[in-house]
Amino acid sequence: MMKGVPVPNSFVLSARLDQDGDAISKTPGDLTGELETVERGASDVKLTLTEAIGEAKPSTPVQAE
Repeated sequence: MMKGVPVPNSFVLSARLDQDGDAISKTPGDLTGELETVERGASDVKLTLTEAIGEAKPSTPVQAE
């Protein structure tokens, strides 16, 4: 969310429980969850963290020699 930008009528809500305290990194084992559509003003919304991030994959292809 950014200051001055209104909340849309519906949106995707996602969360991640970060293990290493660095919100930018995504460590294997971090728990995540997502709700596809949440209506603005909704109450009693429950988001369950059900997925664990898998093993990190290299960002560039690795060639075996």
